[in-house]
Amino acid sequence: MLVLERPPEAVELRDDELVSLARDPQGLVELGPRWRVCRRPQRRPARMWVVKFHSHWQPLPNENAHTAMVFGFLRHAPTSLALDPWLTNTLDRPAAGRPLDTSSFWRPFASSEDGRVYTEPDVVIQADDGNPLLVIVEVKPAYGQHTYEQLEREAVDAARAENSARIAVVLVGADLAAPPELPEWEAHARDTLAACDMAEVDVEFRYSSWASLARVIDDAAVTDDTWRRYADDVLFKLRVKGVLDYDGAPMIDDLQGLTLTHAVEVVHRIMRAFRLLALAVHSQSDLTELDLVPYGGHALLRDGRSTGLPGNPGSFETSVLLVPYSSALWPDGCGVFFSAFLVAEDGPHLEVGAFQIDAGRGELPWQFAQADPVEQLESAGLESAHGKTLDQRAASKYAEWVYAERKWTPGAGDADIAWVIEGLRAATRACDGSYGKPPTIPEIDLSQLYRPPSPG
Repeated sequence: MLVLERPPEAVELRDDELVSLARDPQGLVELGPRWRVCRRPQRRPARMWVVKFHSHWQPLPNENAHTAMVFGFLRHAPTSLALDPWLTNTLDRPAAGRPLDTSSFWRPFASSEDGRVYTEPDVVIQADDGNPLLVIVEVKPAYGQHTYEQLEREAVDAARAENSARIAVVLVGADLAAPPELPEWEAHARDTLAACDMAEVDVEFRYSSWASLARVIDDAAVTDDTWRRYADDVLFKLRVKGVLDYDGAPMIDDLQGLTLTHAVEVVHRIMRAFRLLALAVHSQSDLTELDLVPYGGHALLRDGRSTGLPGNPGSFETSVLLVPYSSALWPDGCGVFFSAFLVAEDGPHLEVGAFQIDAGRGELPWQFAQADPVEQLESAGLESAHGKTLDQRAASKYAEWVYAERKWTPGAGDADIAWVIEGLRAATRACDGSYGKPPTIPEIDLSQLYRPPSPG
């Protein structure tokens, strides 16, 4: 139980104030998405209202709600458990911060920009990494939402208002990796500060994903289980938003009973989990070293996307989720892929391999779903790639496939990612013209290297 606070200090609420807060959704949102007002039994003359943490009772409609929920945990937990580890991880050096309070959130600074009255970063942290450091945090709830103009304005206005010699601007978002423009933005910010007669100010730009914040919060609860319920509530909401690290197939044990609503939720969790796998694989440096690029654009493809009411009802059913890649030097229609086959008799499978298709990109999941096992492939490249690593062959009307498969299970996130990367590495031989030549990497039995964890 946490005392409801109003800046700058805790206050008592009269009955009419409580009713107003309880009936006004805007009032609750201003308190943060995780607060719910409730009464504590009175055992002393002074009447005080308290709040209870239940993040999953409230939606996360905007960046302020995300800030209140996640950085609220960093505010209330001891700094040594949460805030300091997060600063250390984000800045990539030991750092500590002063405890957060209400003035740390949405602090307005007078704006130097024409036509703008003030600038309002989401969080302002007084930190120390051996020397004083002002940390400015700008939160975005989704992917690719940060803009340089806003970050520059916050750096300039905060430096002037706080008279800070050193500033770290931290971007928080759903992307698992920092924006590629980050070094360029930092250089531009230095030039802007110099142009504003603040050349002595040292500024750096850093990035922290929601997933990395979640790891810090979970670690805090592991260190001190007093914070476990609070941490689990925050993690629950971030998991629902689909911004945590990939951790294997989705868990569904919490869904009690098979109802239509629960069935839809299972489908949603499958989509979110495979999307996280796709994002995690795409962010791997090993993928860059393979010179792979998304096949016709970075997308998660699936079958069962028919919009025409007449025809086969099966055209509305999704059984395959697939992400394809290619390379500029490869023949047309040749690529590599990883996928999830959701309707195997023994449970969902992951696949990784290579394909040759004589149709558009959108046909890939349909063709894979309809493919049947074959003894030999017509494509010489695909056939030569068949072996210990890619031990499955299949063909459909317009495509051929060579691939490996493994069961898709919860809790196998790191192993799944490693397995996919090794499979893609082997699959590139089917398209890059190296078939018929000695392999540059040894044949690997993927089923032996990355075994799914045993149940329980």
